Amino acid sequence: MSLNDAAGTLLALVLLALAQQGHAQPTKTIEGLRTPGTISVHGSATTSVKPDLVEVVAGVVTQAAKAADAIAANTAQMADVHRLLKSLAIAEGDVRTRTVSVQPQYDHRPRAPGQPIIGYQATNELIIKIRDINILGTVLDKLVESGTNRITGIRFGLRDADQARNDVRRLAARNAREHAALYAEGVGVKLGRMVSLTEAGGGGRAPQPFEGAMLRAEATQAGPVPIAPGEIDIRAEVAVVFEIVDEQLPPLARGVPSRR
Repeated sequence: MSLNDAAGTLLALVLLALAQQGHAQPTKTIEGLRTPGTISVHGSATTSVKPDLVEVVAGVVTQAAKAADAIAANTAQMADVHRLLKSLAIAEGDVRTRTVSVQPQYDHRPRAPGQPIIGYQATNELIIKIRDINILGTVLDKLVESGTNRITGIRFGLRDADQARNDVRRLAARNAREHAALYAEGVGVKLGRMVSLTEAGGGGRAPQPFEGAMLRAEATQAGPVPIAPGEIDIRAEVAVVFEIVDEQLPPLARGVPSRR
């Protein structure tokens, strides 16, 4: 290769390298950039409110040698129950059927060959929503008088449960921020924006069982059944993460665009 050819080849290589460098995307790095620290806390709140709503599970159980007879007797008694509820001004929409069943009854005596069927049991249960707790005792008394022989549950509740829960949620969130501010003050840093919030917890009182036989005894001896609604506890819990504002961090690290 001649001297002129070698010089031409070298020049071409230099120009190619310069062209590639012009189209390359340089990697930008920021030295000293740090991620802001965080404070993780839990907040909670509990409030007790008086219930203004109650649901009663009540029904009729009948037995007979024939299934048809058990069903007929049950239907007649349930008709009396529905008439009673209507007379107490309980709306149709506040009464719904929970269970309807017909089951054979077997002879479980040890000497009974093959446990033969000795009759049938018909069951019809309702869920009755009562919007005036003050008449609950009277309703239970009247139900027993009308032929109801099964009352298996009472659940106290709230007409506007969502509003009560939201009030407690606000208190729990406020409690979490107070904790975070306390910790930030204790370690000498400034509390920044909220990074995340997770909700957990909540609840209320479980159903309170009542036996039909007990209600019948109360109704015949002492008038309306005594009821103590008490209060419903509503609780909310949250886990919150707050950012720590570090004045020594570059603006970009704090999520704030730098000013030029």
